[in-house]
Amino acid sequence: MKPKYWIFIGFAIILFCFSPISTVFSANYLQPKSVIFRSTDEKLEMAKEVKADLLVPDTFKKGMKYYREAEEMYQNKEDMDEMKQFIDRSKDLFEKAIKDSQIAGVLFTETMVAREDTLKINGDQLDPVNWNEAEFLFRDAAEELEDGDSDNAKSIGKEAEILYRKAELKAIQSKYLKEVWSLLNKAENMDIRKYAPITLEKAKNFAKKAESLLHLHRYDQKDAEQLSNQAEYEVKHAIYMAGIIKPLEDNDRTFESIFLDAEIPIKNIANSLSLSVKFDEGFDIPTQNIINSIHLLQKENIELSKILQNDKSELSNIIKMKNNEIKELNDKIGYLENRLNKLASSEEKLKFEIEQEKIRKEKIHRISASFSSDEGKALLDGKNVLIRLYGLNFPSGKSDIKPQFFGLLSKLKNAFSEFPGCFITIEGHTDAIGGDSVNQQLSEDRAEAVRQYIIANSNISWDRIQAKGYGETHPVASNETPEGQAKNRRIDVVIQPISQ
Repeated sequence: MKPKYWIFIGFAIILFCFSPISTVFSANYLQPKSVIFRSTDEKLEMAKEVKADLLVPDTFKKGMKYYREAEEMYQNKEDMDEMKQFIDRSKDLFEKAIKDSQIAGVLFTETMVAREDTLKINGDQLDPVNWNEAEFLFRDAAEELEDGDSDNAKSIGKEAEILYRKAELKAIQSKYLKEVWSLLNKAENMDIRKYAPITLEKAKNFAKKAESLLHLHRYDQKDAEQLSNQAEYEVKHAIYMAGIIKPLEDNDRTFESIFLDAEIPIKNIANSLSLSVKFDEGFDIPTQNIINSIHLLQKENIELSKILQNDKSELSNIIKMKNNEIKELNDKIGYLENRLNKLASSEEKLKFEIEQEKIRKEKIHRISASFSSDEGKALLDGKNVLIRLYGLNFPSGKSDIKPQFFGLLSKLKNAFSEFPGCFITIEGHTDAIGGDSVNQQLSEDRAEAVRQYIIANSNISWDRIQAKGYGETHPVASNETPEGQAKNRRIDVVIQPISQ
């Protein structure tokens, strides 16, 4: 066989051996990115929802670094196994960020609330200096917490909260006073003080009072808004008067021309009332004649109103009588229709109630199934739902929630989604060991700790969830045995659906 054929055969063998490997490798990249990255994308979205980028920035940043590198490897069709290692690493970091954000969310609850309040009123744009400094401190606090220094993190977070509130206050003041101060500056530049100093000073005093009131009571804005409106009126009034007075001074006008101009508005008012006025004895007589004419018109209007009211009363009585006749006829028709529909209506109502009861039981079953027997149980309490958390334990005499119970509280949050818009009561209970007052306070503190955790880690509004402590007053078992005492030390969660 000739050498060129051996070369051809060797090339074919190599192509045959390596083609399957290449085909398999390429086949992996036939899958869309959304499929390969799906579970990691889900964790990334969850991390964003709990604001992990803000609360645990280092961990979130590392996760994003691995994620971007995996994306680049996917675009370049690099080694699939190595790419999956980067995907898995980013997923692990996102999971850690989610878990750590739950802890950070509790520590920085007040700071986060202040930040959100500031954003709502555009404080980040209206006071960028305080906002940017607060953002820097908040990130610094989050990094301190990631490094394990919770005390320093809490202290720095408090500084950030103060700066957020300063930015919020400046934004509120800007909302009500920006236009006023702008007009006052304009008035100063126009030298309005020279021509209308009393009115301009009055405007400044109103503006200062509004600013002071907002500083003391930033959320009670009604009075401040009224003062701001008064200040705006007075400064515009001053600008108007200066516009009249200045030309008089500049043009050396005579007092006679000023008086003649002042008569024109009064003449116009008199003409609209069909009055003839003269000014040979000053302004008082024409003014009084106009007032008398207005009073006469008011008297005539009252008399016409009485006549109209009497006519309306008679017409109303006629309409009422006719409506009574129509009502009697409708009642007869309704009685007959009711007799025809009564059987069908009763059947539909019973069917609806059965269906609603079935839905309630299914929800209770789903909630109970989400808890193990050691964790908790869901019960119907009338039309409310009672979740008894057996598995949520606290250190003796304390109200701290340990991280090992975050999973149980996550199940509790999921239970709330069964009843959108519901109202929730967290009830704290203790055994009878210890003093009454100590147990009462301890039960309140534990219930409030659970409430704060749920607010910090869910979309449930603070005004839809309350905490109550009952101390040792609501036992479910005997306090004479250790088993009974353990059952009495519990957290009960009462869910009140919005539709009863």
